[in-house]
Amino acid sequence: MDLLAASRHVLAHLGVRPNGTLFTFGFSQGGHAALALHRALQDASVPVTGTATVGGVFDLEQWFLASIANETTITLPLYVSYILLAYDDIYDVYDRTSDVFRRPWASTVSGLFDMRHYFDDVVAGLAPNAHALLRSSFSAAVTSAPATPLRVRLRENAVDRWRPSAPLLVYHSPDDEEVPYEDALVSVNRLLRRGADVTVRPLPGFDHANSWIQAMPRAVTWFRLLE
Repeated sequence: MDLLAASRHVLAHLGVRPNGTLFTFGFSQGGHAALALHRALQDASVPVTGTATVGGVFDLEQWFLASIANETTITLPLYVSYILLAYDDIYDVYDRTSDVFRRPWASTVSGLFDMRHYFDDVVAGLAPNAHALLRSSFSAAVTSAPATPLRVRLRENAVDRWRPSAPLLVYHSPDDEEVPYEDALVSVNRLLRRGADVTVRPLPGFDHANSWIQAMPRAVTWFRLLE
């Protein structure tokens, strides 16, 4: 089944009657997924009407480096661990968890992501920041050598180096503590240089989690204007 047929099958299963418009939307890591889906649909000649993101991660390599350096946001060790475990599972980017994580997390971190632990449980089970979670040798290697297997794979999965044929609307808070606003602007400029139609809507005063609550109704209004 090709992507166009698969899209129609999903819509039919959901009881959605096609009207000639197709939108993608995503928050945080979902913002990355929304742009990746937009790109895949476009490559498959499936027309996308517009994409909106909020607090999106576009340059995974830069986001990972920023998260390692951040010692104040307590949720980042969860995301860093998840990326490390997932990328090793898919791309085999390191030999052993003990090469990456300090004790005692080297032996327990995988178990925290067993789909039985809630978000707060995972956060509580990890170190307070990535500096305390990761071995200093691993942190030094990954931050100083752009050609390490992890950095290469993160770079390959960036979604800010192509030309979308449909407009993009990027919601992001300058006060986002998990995904730096300045990094999002760098990615927006990369897309603009490739000819993308991108609009940024800042959401000042809101943290990462609360940004999507503000962005969702605004995105729906924008989608309706594009219909």
